[in-house]
Amino acid sequence: MHRRCEHTYPYFDLKSGNETPITSFKVFLSFFTNKTNDLVTYLDKLSIEHDQNLFKGCFFGHIRYRCKTKEQYQKLKHSILQSKKVPSTHISIVNGREILLFKLIDPISKQYGGLQFFEICDQKDDEDQKAGFHHFEMVYKNRKDFKETETFLFFNSKSILTQEVRKREGVEQLLFKIIVQSGVEIFITTVSLYDIALRRNM
Repeated sequence: MHRRCEHTYPYFDLKSGNETPITSFKVFLSFFTNKTNDLVTYLDKLSIEHDQNLFKGCFFGHIRYRCKTKEQYQKLKHSILQSKKVPSTHISIVNGREILLFKLIDPISKQYGGLQFFEICDQKDDEDQKAGFHHFEMVYKNRKDFKETETFLFFNSKSILTQEVRKREGVEQLLFKIIVQSGVEIFITTVSLYDIALRRNM
């Protein structure tokens, strides 16, 4: 189901500036620390706008960043793997390109349970992947809280929303997206058992 209408909330620019691809973990961390703080402010504004505690029971899942070139990915990956702030990583192949999931020792935000997990994606072989910041993912442990927020925003929000159901390792996961003016998406999902298992091993 897809609902579109005019966005009236303050502009929330999460674009990372593709003209200068990020290749340093230090730059990556600084940029996304600032943008995570912006996201917290944005979600707070949504709650205030509707006089609702819309994101109760919601916690940070991860940030995904897509590299422009394979060279950029290798440089950023190397920088991340060399950092003492990254105790564990996991590499997987999805849709023909490598994805590095990594965890920080210390979260970059104390809001919404703290943000510790990040994904960076290599460029695809055909180079058709749009580079730059892709999405934030926020996760609900309780499906009832998720459905209440989804339903309220779908019927009351003037943001652009999409709703869908996806499967992770055969397990159903509910998802809706808030699409902000910059084109970046905020994923709001229910807990994925696959993701829980993966993160517990990191």
